[in-house]
Amino acid sequence: MYQIKFLKPLTLNQGSLLPKNPKKNQRNVAASYEISSAITISNDLGEQFFYGRATLACQLRLYDSDEMKNVETKYTPIAITTVEWTAGKRAMDVKLEIPSKYLQPGKYIALNVSVDSTKQAVDEMNVSDITHDELREEWFPEWKKIVGDCVESIDISSTNLQIFPTTSSLLKISNEVPVKSERFAIRSISDVVLYEELSGEIARHLWDAGIIVNNLSKQQFEKFLYRNETSPKGTNLQILELGTGIGLVAIHLSKMSRDSEFLATDLPDAKEICTMNIGLNEVQEQVKFSELDWEDDVPALKQWDIIITTDCTYNPLYYDALIKVLKRESNKDTKIILAHKFREPITESEFFVKIQAHFHLERQMWYNAQGQSLTHIGLYSLK
Repeated sequence: MYQIKFLKPLTLNQGSLLPKNPKKNQRNVAASYEISSAITISNDLGEQFFYGRATLACQLRLYDSDEMKNVETKYTPIAITTVEWTAGKRAMDVKLEIPSKYLQPGKYIALNVSVDSTKQAVDEMNVSDITHDELREEWFPEWKKIVGDCVESIDISSTNLQIFPTTSSLLKISNEVPVKSERFAIRSISDVVLYEELSGEIARHLWDAGIIVNNLSKQQFEKFLYRNETSPKGTNLQILELGTGIGLVAIHLSKMSRDSEFLATDLPDAKEICTMNIGLNEVQEQVKFSELDWEDDVPALKQWDIIITTDCTYNPLYYDALIKVLKRESNKDTKIILAHKFREPITESEFFVKIQAHFHLERQMWYNAQGQSLTHIGLYSLK
């Protein structure tokens, strides 16, 4: 599972073309604009680059307004070019030169980069034939003892190469160049549109476990929570997300469960971008953001029907604090969903040993992404 990412803001500058037969007052006015940026293809945290071949389609889009909720639907494509990503690359520049007559000052542009749908990307490290059991045995032979042996266990595989596209933030066209876009990119993950920061704090990026939870259908999600039964409390649920980041999971679930209320929590670094995304998706009546430091000694926020956290168990320094918060915020009826993509299995296994002392693993799901990564989704309840 890989993501195309912008490394630099989109820049609008004077192009190299000059007008034909210019008037006297136009001799130094360019007849074109140059649009440029730099991109990479990597995993969610950016420490592993895509080692393969892919033809990337770079489409320049024109917008009449800066209304972000329509960024993937209401635009006019005005130019497209392709660039070739090859194994061993870490970054590449993207440049388009557009006649200025197509770019009217006051309108907006954005650059969308995706894998060319007419050509197949090839992963040189393809190991998609590796099974769940082989991955589990390779990474932690005693996984049943570590994670917890669970009768109700589901294995899900993705054998297709997944490279998620990206779109730059909107840039207002101006005669005063150079002009740069904001420090955000835009992601569309199923029914959710999100701002993501180009660089900076990890809380402002898209993580794989959140994408995997987001890709579960409403039926799959409810079956995982309640087997084939319905929620004993109906559809009006109180749901807490710990470590929400940019808000993907809370926003997505709020669209699946319109009568439920969500509290998305994280450290202050996530507040700006998560709040922006809640507003962008128009779910601010259902989803609220609140700062929460797991190490703070505070009373329980309220009694929750569901607590969910994705990719928040990667740092051993916070294992005890997370378990303390889970115990404080849950009761015997609370359903707790923990989704974790294994990155350092030996170190991260410590968390699963610790949590078994306080919580019972009712059900689990393993997601095998092309044999390259393994994500565990566990449904827990307080012992």
